[in-house]
This record gives sequence, C-alpha cells and structure tokens, in this order.
Amino acid sequence: NAIVAERAKISLGGPPRSKTTSGGAGPIKVAHPILYAMLTDWRARQAKVDEVSISDVLSAKAMRALTSARPMTGKQLLFVQGIGATTARRHGAELLQIIGTYADMEARGELSPKPATGEPSGKASGEVVSDLNSTSSLTLSMFRNGQTVQEIADGRGYTLSTIYNHLAAAAEAGATDADGVIAAADYQRIVAYLEDNDGEMNGSFGHFDGKLDSGLIKLGRAIWRRGKG
Repeated sequence: NAIVAERAKISLGGPPRSKTTSGGAGPIKVAHPILYAMLTDWRARQAKVDEVSISDVLSAKAMRALTSARPMTGKQLLFVQGIGATTARRHGAELLQIIGTYADMEARGELSPKPATGEPSGKASGEVVSDLNSTSSLTLSMFRNGQTVQEIADGRGYTLSTIYNHLAAAAEAGATDADGVIAAADYQRIVAYLEDNDGEMNGSFGHFDGKLDSGLIKLGRAIWRRGKG
C-alpha cells in the first residue's frame, strides 16, 4: 500500500535511534537537538495556553518523529507518526513554521561549526559547544544570531534568569560568546565575592541586595572559573 509505505518513510526519517544504557534505557538521541528544543518550547507554551498537559498537545513520540522527518508541507505532516488530522488542523501551521525556521537557520550556516578565532580561554564565538543540552544550545544559537537576552527570554517564554543560566552552562562548557553580557563593574563585584567565598555562590543574591540576578551571578562564576582553568 503506497500510503503505508509513505507513512513509514516519513515517520522513520532515517536509521533507528539508539538508546544509551546503564542499568536501563537512557534518553533517546534525536537527529536535530536544537529543532527538538524549539518544538519543546512551543509545546510548553501551547500547553499553558490550552491549560492542558504537554503530552495532550503533542506526545514525546510525535516530537521525535517530527524532529527526524522534518515535514515541510501539510501533506507530509499527516504522514508523521503520532500526528493525526486533529493535531494537524490545530497546530500544523505552527509546527511547519518552526521546522521551516530551523531549516532556514541551517541553510544560512547558523547551526554549523565556524572557524575559531584564537580565543585563549575557551571556545571562540561560533564554535560548536558539544557538551550542552538542547535547550541551552538553542539559547546560545539565538544569542550568536544577534538576539539580546531579553529577546530570547521573550521569544522562548522564559525568565531572564533562565536564559542567563543557559549562557552560564555554555560558558562552563568553554564558550566565550556571553563574556560581555555582564557589565564590567558588576563582573568585578561578582569576582570579589567569589574570591572571598572560595568560589561558592551561597548567599550571593542577598549579598547584592537582590540587585544582581542569580542567573547573572552564575554566569559570572562560570566565566571566572573558565579563566582560572
């Protein structure tokens, strides 16, 4: 049956994904983790709007199938495993827009490794940071694409503190992109506190009278640690 064959081809979208095991099944690897993070963000926002669970918006199985198949038309979307006519009708346009945006980013080379520029203390701007989870990778990609922290937070539906935490994770993994996010005077204050407290952040928010975001302090610590390393 041609329809069954087409559904199988679209839904699989490539070779089976492996599971890592350590006393049990680990997380399933996805072909395009940044796209998966983009879909995850959308699903979380849509669940809040609809006042339902995220699985009621889109199942994890459908998320993985979308990430693998990357349908570009409404017809292709209907062949993706876990996407029925109701989901396609309700959310098809948004899903295709997200996948199209990712494809555009990919075509422009924004997701590809770029040559390093000789930064001495970490990975230079544009260099791939492989030790990040998908959501932090997406934030870093958006930041590298010229969006401000506030724009990323607004676009992804997160707080500023969460975005700072993503950039802190990137800095801990060696990326130097966010080094200029913190004002020089604030960075010096953070460094002074860390050096007086053996690098610990406990009590730092109160120390700064709540005037420095906890995520920003964490980013400062990540940059400071990388420099010491």
